Amino acid sequence: MHGLSRKLLGCAAVLVSALGCNSTEQAPKAQELEPSLRAYVLDAVPSDVDNRTFVDFGGKVHLVGYKVEPQSIVRPGESFKMTLYWRSVSPLSPGWGLFTHLTSPRGRLDNPDNVGPLRDNASGEQALPPSRWQPGKVYVDEQSLTMPRNIVDPVVTVTVGVWKGNARLDILSGRADADQRAIVAHIRTGLVAPKPVAKKVEPSAEVR
Repeated sequence: MHGLSRKLLGCAAVLVSALGCNSTEQAPKAQELEPSLRAYVLDAVPSDVDNRTFVDFGGKVHLVGYKVEPQSIVRPGESFKMTLYWRSVSPLSPGWGLFTHLTSPRGRLDNPDNVGPLRDNASGEQALPPSRWQPGKVYVDEQSLTMPRNIVDPVVTVTVGVWKGNARLDILSGRADADQRAIVAHIRTGLVAPKPVAKKVEPSAEVR
């Protein structure tokens, strides 16, 4: 019996080892957070989140809510606060970060990727990027943004995503554009869209 037990234990160890070798993403080791970041890591989404949403980034990260302050018009040059609530679902390999784009029908207006406590990259990388997140935890991503001064658009759209090098996590569900960016909020600027300039019609030549 003892010999059989040892054989069974040995087989179990080999099986566990094989399963571990087949895993492409390993859970990041729990690291002691800097005191300034602890308040941004929660066990659940707060009950007072203004806007609940669900965007699935590659089965790895979910965007589960957001707040915009103020909720009124934000004119060119004025500041507004965007708070995003992310839930970590599955481990990510090193190097993944968050990005934010302010866009309009004319294209990208600004990309304040490294604004906010989680994204401060004074050390060369974001302070608490998705690669360091613990599955099951909710991460509060606060950004103090400024509406670009040179805009002419009545609405500016806030989009976000998860990126690494030239890659972005595919968005499997939720509001998104063709560039794998989650569409979070549309901010009114108080501007009026310029009227299209009418083309001058030249008189047709007289046929003789």
